Amino acid sequence: MTIRADQRFVFNNYGGVYQVRLETADDLAALQHLDEPFWVAMSAPISQFTCDPALLERLDADFDGRIRSVDIRNAAAWLLKVLRALDGITQRSDILELEALNREDGRGLQLYEGACRIIHNLGMTESGHISYDQLRNRSAIFAQGQQNGDGVIPPGAIEDPELRAFAQAILDTMGGVSDRSGAVGVDRSQLEAFISNARMLLTWHDHAATDPDQGALLPFGPDTPERYRTYAEAAPLLDTYFRQCELAAFAEALGRPAPPPPLVEASARTEDEANAFFEQAPLAPPRIEGVFRFDKGINPLYRPVMSRMNAEVLPILLGRRFDGRTLTPTQWQTVKAAFTPYEAWVNAKKGGEVEAIGIEALRSYVEGDYAPRLQELIAEDLQAGIPVDVLDDLEYVILLQRGFLDLCTNFVSFPNLYHPERQAMFEAGRMIMDGRVFSLNFRIADVATHSAAAARSGIFLLYSEVIGGRDDASFYIVTPVTRGPVGELGVGKRGVLFDRNGKEWDVRVVATVDNPVSLKEAMLAPFRRIAALVSSKAESLAGSMEGQLEASADSMAGAVEAQYPGSVAPPPAETQATSSGK
Repeated sequence: MTIRADQRFVFNNYGGVYQVRLETADDLAALQHLDEPFWVAMSAPISQFTCDPALLERLDADFDGRIRSVDIRNAAAWLLKVLRALDGITQRSDILELEALNREDGRGLQLYEGACRIIHNLGMTESGHISYDQLRNRSAIFAQGQQNGDGVIPPGAIEDPELRAFAQAILDTMGGVSDRSGAVGVDRSQLEAFISNARMLLTWHDHAATDPDQGALLPFGPDTPERYRTYAEAAPLLDTYFRQCELAAFAEALGRPAPPPPLVEASARTEDEANAFFEQAPLAPPRIEGVFRFDKGINPLYRPVMSRMNAEVLPILLGRRFDGRTLTPTQWQTVKAAFTPYEAWVNAKKGGEVEAIGIEALRSYVEGDYAPRLQELIAEDLQAGIPVDVLDDLEYVILLQRGFLDLCTNFVSFPNLYHPERQAMFEAGRMIMDGRVFSLNFRIADVATHSAAAARSGIFLLYSEVIGGRDDASFYIVTPVTRGPVGELGVGKRGVLFDRNGKEWDVRVVATVDNPVSLKEAMLAPFRRIAALVSSKAESLAGSMEGQLEASADSMAGAVEAQYPGSVAPPPAETQATSSGK
């Protein structure tokens, strides 16, 4: 435990303990050379501090919910490195003067350049400073800048109409992302995905034109896609029908009736009921001979598609073998085989996400210079914009500038804890209970853990649950009772807490650590414990004796105070609350 000989420290006596003084930004330099034994606190949960949550989150570098001395040291060292003028720290200012940034430091220069771009985007070219609220308004910062560093290019920001149409095509097919200003645009990943899909689709499409067996692949020539759509709609219906015919024939061979297909009750009371029946009914009644007839018995729901099959598909594929009235299982297999190459080609299609753009437009996008030009715009945006980490660090500078010195005076030293007109950051506020005012209250995370550790403190402690409104999260506080009688202070006692912002909370005592509050109570404590162990009759006797002892204790305590003047400070007059707190 050493202090450097060339390091000047100033120590003040706070509450009988000498602690390092931290009053100005220059005092923060001492933190790098002040060993931990001279720190009042070396680790504390962030939930204990009534402070800007954003500052506490940034200081908690390892996200464990605690601030340690190393976090304080690192923050102080970083702040003093990126700033060359420290007046803002001493003044607790939420305005960052650009000239205060240290441009001789690499990071300081980056912050300075980023701040200049922000001021330009906000139209504050004559201003040499920026506030925390202005930094937090990200949408305003980026809405005014054509290049905002996020690599997202909204089509509306592109001047060239053809390139703008290309970006819009990507947006329409691949979706978009919001840039920092809120506008929807295209980034590098979407551009690459669009080009990749376009190339796969073009390769798939060109295969049809280059296949050596065009007749097999396109049995209907250019009309094949339309005829295939008719076939694809009818195929599962006919497959099921012929299977049902096989089932009917086999059932007859076994001498059993064919099981009827499951149907809803036939009803025509409403059109919906009729449609529900037709949807569950088969294509046609199955026939033992296994032939499908086009001239009778077809489910009305499927007549249109079967009519197209009869007129447009079957005559061409079956020729003279098709009489226009019946379709046999063998003929149906011939039809299916004719569509097999085209169906395999359709199923092999990749890149269909961009098909709506059109083959010719996709070809021009892939073969032209559209992608490189848009990629260049994205790269320029990323390079010329304001990086997110620069914005975050500029916010961090102001957070430290306006709140770090106060946090240090509630961590490295505790001057406010002993000041009658101030409150430390870790104090919860002012509690009123049983007509008394308790100014010293601390938030705690767990009553059981804290009370077990505090049992040997020698102080009478009240543990209370603090409850606010419907949207407020409850929490717990501990209150040391250091003067006056304990009286009715105990589990179940209610009161109110006025927090540091003046908000009123309901308070209920949930546990205590029972220690004597005064010399008098310390002298009486053994007899009170004896009284709790004896029988009811003995209790009565001990109670009468306790009264005599109490009078004697008053006399003895007074004698001690008279013999050693100043050893026991007289308690100040208690402030009486307007509410009883019960």
